[in-house]
Order: sequence, then structure tokens, then C-alpha cells
Amino acid sequence: MDNNLFIEFCKDKFHYLVDEFGFNDATFEDDGIRLHILYEKKGYKLEIINHSIEMPEYPIAVYFITVKKSIFKKTNTYALDDLLIYRKCNSQVYEYLDYNNINTFYDKIPEEKLDFYKDKYSSDEEIKLIIDKYSRILKEFGADILKENIEVLPNVKKLREEYDRKFGCSTIYN
Repeated sequence: MDNNLFIEFCKDKFHYLVDEFGFNDATFEDDGIRLHILYEKKGYKLEIINHSIEMPEYPIAVYFITVKKSIFKKTNTYALDDLLIYRKCNSQVYEYLDYNNINTFYDKIPEEKLDFYKDKYSSDEEIKLIIDKYSRILKEFGADILKENIEVLPNVKKLREEYDRKFGCSTIYN
């Protein structure tokens, strides 16, 4: 998906972060491979990443980032996907998110359906659908975190670290 279209659609779908939860207007960082959309308020960020060029099968990621400033700036990153799995929510995107958290997912799909899943999320329309769903589930299942009640995040981190150990994955929680 074109970065300008991605930005436009995310700003439309995530406007409630500014209007209802007090985040600053979005800022954008393009590292040449991925586009990062950042919403910030004191000590806290929400990051939406467009991976559609490098990973069309996993085009979007949403992260909560906590920032503690002392002598050194310390950040912790938590994936919205992991929060949903921790809360075992029943949402329209849970199946999609769950599949993308399992590195061996493609090994479990019958070969005749493999191409369908690899290409399923690469079209602009599918990416718009995923952005819309992420927006809705973030508001529904992450409202407490958006209000800066981050008590659940250490448990989310622990769940992800256990998963990563179990499946021998590198973790985002280094």
C-alpha cells in the first residue's frame, strides 16, 4: 500500500486517539522499508507500522511503547497482538492475529490453500480492512492502556517471552 494512502486511512481510523485519549497528532517516520506512524502523550506511545512492502502476509503491526526517563531513557514495547492473545478476546481479527504469531503457521495450511493465505493481506482493500479492525479492537480491548493504566503490560510481556522460549523465536522484549 502506498504510504500516503496508509497515513490517510490510519489518521481517519485512529483519530479517537487524539480526540478521546489525549494523544498528540500523528507523526511519521519512513525508514525506507517501513512506515511508522506514532501517536504520543507523556511517557507513552502508540506505533502503527506499515510492513506491506517487506511482508505482505503480515502488513501491519501495532505496538504500545512505554518510556521512562531517568538518567537513561528506557523503553518497553508491547504488541497489540500479544495483548489480544493474553486477553483471549473474541474479535473478527483474532484468527488473523493468532496465525501471524505462529512462525509455523504456513506449515499447518494444506498446500492448495497456501497461496491464498500468502497473498490474502497484500491488497490495498485487505490492508484497509485490517487497519479498520485494528482500530476497533484497540479501542475495545486496549482502552485501559490508552488511558495509561498499564498494569496488564508486564503480564503481556511475560506471555510473549514464554511463547518465544517455547518456539525458539527471537523476542521483541530484549
